[in-house]
Amino acid sequence: MEDLMKENRVLKRQIRRRDLNVEELNLRIEELEEQKDEAKKALESLAVQLREERHMITELQEENRRLRQVADSTSTAVTNTNTDLFTMWQALNRVTAQLSEIPTT
Repeated sequence: MEDLMKENRVLKRQIRRRDLNVEELNLRIEELEEQKDEAKKALESLAVQLREERHMITELQEENRRLRQVADSTSTAVTNTNTDLFTMWQALNRVTAQLSEIPTT
């Protein structure tokens, strides 16, 4: 009988320990679920930020393309202006040379 009572106490202790272990595991599960929810929110926030940054990159790429076109047009215009100015300078030199050949009285 005493052996049965002793075994009963041992079993009750084991049950209490296991109950504590189950409770600890349940608390840990709750903590992990909270961490999972926080991680999910952070991930969603990062996804929104990534979409916004991709949109900004697209806008910047479009702006860069427009600026390249303006730069190319400006470069062409400057080249054309320089060519025109050189042609005018040559013509002015010819006119100056011709004027210098006219006798003055």
